[in-house]
Amino acid sequence: MRSAVLLLVGVLCVGVSESAPRPQPQQGDDVFATVETGALRGVVSTSLNGTLYSKFVGIPFATPPLGDLRFRAPTPAASWTGTRDALTYGSRCPQSGRGSEDCLYVNVYVPLVNDSSPLAVMVNIHGGGYTTGSSRFRRPDFFMDKGVLLVTFNYRLGSIGFLSLQNDDIPGNAGLKDQVFALQWVKRNNAAFGGDPEKVTIFGESAGGSSTSHLFLSPAAKGLFRGAIMESGVANGNWSVEQTPREKAYRLAAALGFQTQGANDSAVAAFLRAVDHTDLTRDNSQALSDFEKRTHKGIAFSPVIEPQSDTAVVTESPGDILRDGRYNQVPVMAGVTSADGSVIVESSGILTDEAYAADMRENFTLLVGSQLPLPTVEEQTQAAVKVENFYFGEEGFSVDNTQAVYDMFSDMNFIQPTEEFARTVANTSDLPVYLYYFDYDGYGANEYGMSHAAESKYLFLSFGPKMDPNSNDGKVIELLTTLWTNFAKYGEPAPGGSPVTWEKFTSETANYLDMKQEFVTRQNLLKERMDFWKQILHQ
Repeated sequence: MRSAVLLLVGVLCVGVSESAPRPQPQQGDDVFATVETGALRGVVSTSLNGTLYSKFVGIPFATPPLGDLRFRAPTPAASWTGTRDALTYGSRCPQSGRGSEDCLYVNVYVPLVNDSSPLAVMVNIHGGGYTTGSSRFRRPDFFMDKGVLLVTFNYRLGSIGFLSLQNDDIPGNAGLKDQVFALQWVKRNNAAFGGDPEKVTIFGESAGGSSTSHLFLSPAAKGLFRGAIMESGVANGNWSVEQTPREKAYRLAAALGFQTQGANDSAVAAFLRAVDHTDLTRDNSQALSDFEKRTHKGIAFSPVIEPQSDTAVVTESPGDILRDGRYNQVPVMAGVTSADGSVIVESSGILTDEAYAADMRENFTLLVGSQLPLPTVEEQTQAAVKVENFYFGEEGFSVDNTQAVYDMFSDMNFIQPTEEFARTVANTSDLPVYLYYFDYDGYGANEYGMSHAAESKYLFLSFGPKMDPNSNDGKVIELLTTLWTNFAKYGEPAPGGSPVTWEKFTSETANYLDMKQEFVTRQNLLKERMDFWKQILHQ
């Protein structure tokens, strides 16, 4: 057992001589580890399938960003004396008027295996549209069964995590800086839990995938991981970089009662630092313009291109970095679900809100064109005309063509940017690139495809009762968790002897893994649709 690193105490150690075999750990036993800031006490837990693992939760990785530290880059956590209990999760970061700003905590889960070799480490970045989410709901069971060390953590969200005045005082991206800080903590401390500092893989879904992608592209994260997995979100997507952050900061301040007319940035910053976090995060839509509300842009605060500084994470357009090949040189896995756009279709209410549907019918080229990554309004308008014709034909936009609605929003916001991301990395490097398309008709499916980021439900325990391993869902859980953890252990998801064959994506073959009931390597994901987007975006 990994007791050389995690010392079991309590009744287990009473009256045991040096030469006697150490008793086997049991659920509920205490475990200890020492990190740079002090000693920790965790507990032995058992996965759904019976794997014993050590659980340390609520470990501070930064100073609570309270008061004047709001919006600022994170700073190191204070040390403590004695042994700190790591038995209770830290609070979620402020969201929807709930949570606490004292939220920067990390959780570590370590399978107790009969091998003293350092474990591959997987660090999960949760999703939630950069607005909601928490690490505490990421149950580690399936990762424990596969013998990898899992780390989850919180990062600042919404206006507190991503508001920007585009200046040195509030440059933005505090939430991404939390992520970098957490990865630096993992790099320095994971050996204390039996992890391998040189075998760290980052992964996440939706905003977590977008975040993973930003870190892949950022010099600030260089050397902190050796592989990156992006699920249903990439940095070059149209929702992954905020284009008008100053306007949003001023609009939010005005909505909260600040007289913005004639005000300067210092006054706005002071006001926003003094506002209670519940008011600051209760309704992010207050920062959206009326036009953005018409497009049903649901994310008000997301990463920005910030001024250069020692802590800056995003200082250039993700697309420019990608095309220039100036990213961290590590293997990549990236993928989408067949109805990834469901998160937009269903949250916007477009299928049931007659006023929104009518506005889309009458102003399609304006509302959709504004979301296309083209340099001029004229080009956006011309491309939007083609989009409407491609998906809806001569009759134009109609919610009656529901599959087309799902397909358009999926392609525009998720599938096209992800395919472009994989293709561009393959074209600008020799790195291994693995692309997947999750279209298994199971948990999270509707008649129009697999819902947004549905693959994450198979990676983390989302099913409640123990899943029959011989059921279709059980087989998909086994396949996905094997592929993901293989990537962390070996740098490739399907090495020799794997249950599936997953060929790399290259500029010549454009391979991807088609994940239905059977997982099969195919070529040219949604070729007609992707070729259309290449044509209208001049790729």
